[in-house]
Amino acid sequence: VEFRLLVANDYRIDITSNNQTNVLNQPVFLSEGLPERTIRAPGNVKDGSNQRFVRIEYGLPTANEIFGFTIEARDAFGFDVMGEWDRNRQHKRYPRFAENDATDHEHAVEEADAWMINVSRKPYPFFLFGEAYSMDPDYSTSSYLAMQRGDTGPIDYDSSTQAVFEMVDDNDDQDRQVDWQRVGSGHAADRFVFPGWDENNDFIADYNQNNVELVRPNLKPDWEEPFLRYNV
Repeated sequence: VEFRLLVANDYRIDITSNNQTNVLNQPVFLSEGLPERTIRAPGNVKDGSNQRFVRIEYGLPTANEIFGFTIEARDAFGFDVMGEWDRNRQHKRYPRFAENDATDHEHAVEEADAWMINVSRKPYPFFLFGEAYSMDPDYSTSSYLAMQRGDTGPIDYDSSTQAVFEMVDDNDDQDRQVDWQRVGSGHAADRFVFPGWDENNDFIADYNQNNVELVRPNLKPDWEEPFLRYNV
């Protein structure tokens, strides 16, 4: 379903519905905390000079897909090249009036792209590296789960810990625990997140490899430990 609004001056537009709610049946704005999903006027115009029509396609999220390709070349004219391009397609459909309503509303699709390319060269004793990347503001790797209170929903849209499935985990320190709390990640997020440093320049992040919480906890990152690890 498409809405067209005539707007002017200082405005901000967020959209929700009686089916886009949380566990308390309160409306949830999926744009909350995401400025790129909010339509708003730049500045504080007061004379109506920015009057325009705004087109909004509304629907509940039904699917999220990502497809793309990766290229990699070694020693191409002395350079190593790696690049990736992905397209994100977010499917939405206007909610039905009731669960037994058979109305087939036309679905809408929002598309967003992301790409990156890096080029490196290792002419001894120097090292050259360059990278370029781009990601559209509404690119998303998250999808909603409809199995909290039954296979058909409803979905608690503000519950990131129970209602969201992540295609890409946030795990900066590359250990066994993801850095955020999601379905299947345990009772809590990773308590100790060590940034992935690489002090020995082997292109492998120096994280906490010898931490065995149940047997011998080790909360010190590897780059701060002595070379001889007596307690490994």
